[in-house]
Amino acid sequence: MTARRTATRRGGAATGLLGLGAAACAACCAGPILGLLGAVGIASAAGYAFVGSVALVIGAAVAATAVLRRRARARRCSPPPSTVVTVAPPEVRTTPPSGGRPGIGPEVVSGPA
Repeated sequence: MTARRTATRRGGAATGLLGLGAAACAACCAGPILGLLGAVGIASAAGYAFVGSVALVIGAAVAATAVLRRRARARRCSPPPSTVVTVAPPEVRTTPPSGGRPGIGPEVVSGPA
């Protein structure tokens, strides 16, 4: 019977004292531990918001740069505004050139035929 009693009790009063100490520690330290976890949570949320804001600003700057460069390139590559350009009429030959050689002679007349 003695062996049976010791197997069921396992430590006796020392176990009860240890359990009471653990319960007291949990009651006393729960507030600071939860406060620390809350502060870590708030800090991580603030870091998440900060990094997200920085990424948003960088993304907006890259998009604005791309749009401005595209518009500047379009302005550089576009033709100038339409203007009327007068072109002189071509010189037209009225008679064949002297000597039978084309392109030589005073028979070139300026203006339309």
